[in-house]
Amino acid sequence: MRNAEYDRFGPWILEITETDPLPPLFIPYATRKDASLLSIKIPRPIDRRSATPGMNLYDYVLNMYKDDFDILRREGEEVVKDNFNYCDIFCIKNSEVLLNGSLSLFTKDDNYTFPYNTVSSDIIYKIIHIVRERYTKAENMPSLNEITPEDGELDFYFSTLASAEKEKETGFKLFSYQSRIKLNQVGKSGLRNLFNLIISKQLMESLHFCNGREVKIIGKGRDFKYIGQTDYGKEDCYIPLEKITGTEIAANSSNPGLLDCIIHTADKSFTTIMSAENPTAAEYLKLN
Repeated sequence: MRNAEYDRFGPWILEITETDPLPPLFIPYATRKDASLLSIKIPRPIDRRSATPGMNLYDYVLNMYKDDFDILRREGEEVVKDNFNYCDIFCIKNSEVLLNGSLSLFTKDDNYTFPYNTVSSDIIYKIIHIVRERYTKAENMPSLNEITPEDGELDFYFSTLASAEKEKETGFKLFSYQSRIKLNQVGKSGLRNLFNLIISKQLMESLHFCNGREVKIIGKGRDFKYIGQTDYGKEDCYIPLEKITGTEIAANSSNPGLLDCIIHTADKSFTTIMSAENPTAAEYLKLN
């Protein structure tokens, strides 16, 4: 007899439907009767050839409702169920590098990271949209300056992103940005600069937006690039303004000439590195 779940298994996330029902292991734990906004199952990170009929093929089930959502995760042959309100989330991070994606939700009680294949990006964007609509209601735009990068300050990819984001996201203001710089041109130490030249160490680009509800930071998923490394990645980070408890700018302890721009929340801090010569970095202090 054919196994329908096994036949349809692959590296992609599936919405739960009659065609793609709940995995058998999760059925006793998904008992709510109210209609969900979105229900999905996230596969185990295994190759298709490693899967067999009857195997537990899914690691997570997410059921998203109007005010809250359930995360069901497989631990061996058992399932652990967590529930929390959208307003418990104080940060969303979504990273994509070629076919490898990672969605992280930060809450006051736990942090959840869901690995995925980027063929499922559209479903991930649905999750992010649902959370962002509900994780904050407050709206209070800080007195941020709107910045327009000079021609050539950003590479073509980030220059296009800066324009596209403001068209796509209503009310977003670009208040800060960092262009890519070679670190042999930063700081006063000749020996350190020579070493950075040899390893081709570069500070990566980033864009920083605010719409009065949240801060959105777009970067490459890491601060630095070294010789021989590719930089195909992109990371989006969202932090509700009402969850920010303070901001600060401090000298980066490992790299003279660079600054740590830090956003504090009650449970975690998030840092972006910028050049000390970047005048837009000071805008971070206005988020307090």
